[in-house]
Amino acid sequence: MKKLINKVDNIVDEMLDGMTAAYPQYVKRLEGLNVLVRAKGATPKVALVSGGGSGHEPSHGGFVGRGMLDGAVAGEVFTSPTPDQVYEAVKAVNGGKGVLLVIKNYTGDVMNFEMAEEMAGKKKGFSFVNKKADSSASNGNTDTAPYKESRAGQIQKNREVKTGSKSSANKSLMVMLVAVLGLVGIFVAAAIILKMYM
Repeated sequence: MKKLINKVDNIVDEMLDGMTAAYPQYVKRLEGLNVLVRAKGATPKVALVSGGGSGHEPSHGGFVGRGMLDGAVAGEVFTSPTPDQVYEAVKAVNGGKGVLLVIKNYTGDVMNFEMAEEMAGKKKGFSFVNKKADSSASNGNTDTAPYKESRAGQIQKNREVKTGSKSSANKSLMVMLVAVLGLVGIFVAAAIILKMYM
């Protein structure tokens, strides 16, 4: 047996409530939303938010914790989370240093996370480290118009940054790379562990 399901309509709610009941010292659920955040609240660092459709547990809520994600948004089973829920997660974890959205290459996730980013970008005080690697965040500019460039194009943009903001660009790029590589490692480790016990 691989799954215990009480009622199909309640799968996501029961999964999220179960995770918060099992690990209240690590995660809490935002009331009325399919969002898990760190139990200790926002911290003054770049916050990491990811998410996607449910049915892939322990992803994504299982990766919320110290040194990992600050927030995870769960969609319905095999369905992307809504932009409103992603936006609420961004608001909840923003500690003032920016938010990195870790978006997987699934059309619904990309579309909904980018819409949430645009919603947050219209609010004063929000900035995203996965956008233009220049000094715009430090001068109050919160322009978050999505870039449709390839990853190589974004890296090239970082290389072309003016000398005065090179360290800022390098820090942003390093944060992105460390976060992405860390999540890839976590997903691989989780897959190996699950395979050993199944």
